[in-house]
Amino acid sequence: MERGSAITGKSIPRIDGPVKVRGQAKYAAEYEVADLLHAAIVSASIAKGRVISIDTAAAKNFPGVVAVLTHKNRPWFWPFSFLYKDLAGPPGKPFRPLYDDRVHFSGQPIALIVADSYEAARDGAALVRVSYDREQHATDLAVEVSKAYKPPRHRLGLAPTPHPTGDADRAFSGHPSRLRLPIRPLRKIIIRWNCSQQR
Repeated sequence: MERGSAITGKSIPRIDGPVKVRGQAKYAAEYEVADLLHAAIVSASIAKGRVISIDTAAAKNFPGVVAVLTHKNRPWFWPFSFLYKDLAGPPGKPFRPLYDDRVHFSGQPIALIVADSYEAARDGAALVRVSYDREQHATDLAVEVSKAYKPPRHRLGLAPTPHPTGDADRAFSGHPSRLRLPIRPLRKIIIRWNCSQQR
């Protein structure tokens, strides 16, 4: 608490501050990399169910598209759930993109279009046609809150979970001004793979 009091309200210099305010900062997708490929995600248009079929023929034939990955032709990876979890994660199986034909949430990645330009990947993704077997979904958090996972206070090797404090609903409802903005997830990242360093 003392450290927070010493920092709050004071001007803290940022190394990247000058280039950001001048518009000169480079973001993840703005670095020049030789032979760079681009990818676009095809997202599920249902909230729950199964993928019956994915027609990728038009996407594969689109100029600039290098590959189209789905759960049917993705690279192999370990099937064991514990290899994709950390000790602090809740019980259950972690989500693995393109693992099988199951759709667990709206917008779930179900295919990946790889191309020599972002525009080609984006346009190729728009050509993918998907058929689904829809299932009843549950998206009302207020209704489902009773089923939420409640972590135990004490877990081996981990700090105990904190007790809830404050009343967020009351604070928001009672404030004279509120601002609602959509949360925009990370959209782009560059990965450089050096095959000569493989072991």
